[in-house]
Amino acid sequence: MAADKDAAFVLPRGATGFFRPKDGPLPEVDRRTFRAALYEAARAGDGRVGEIEERTYPRTFHTGTVDVGLGEYVVLCHAHHPWIAFAEERREWYAAADSPL
Repeated sequence: MAADKDAAFVLPRGATGFFRPKDGPLPEVDRRTFRAALYEAARAGDGRVGEIEERTYPRTFHTGTVDVGLGEYVVLCHAHHPWIAFAEERREWYAAADSPL
């Protein structure tokens, strides 16, 4: 990827889910690393870790939950880079074609 002098930041190879196999394998964020981060976040917030689901194709993220008080926080962890995002709810991101989603 060519760097654009006006870009705020450059995304690393594989960040968007697209890559060229000839460039070699992408880095992997290990499930254990994600699990450790969830437990640290839960401890910091006086909460507990809920479900943890390792990514499976075609998803490019691991999923976990942290329960704090009456709230549940859904955490998505990029499978190739140490980035996280938050979602309002757990859901099947790649539902079957005949699904009403």
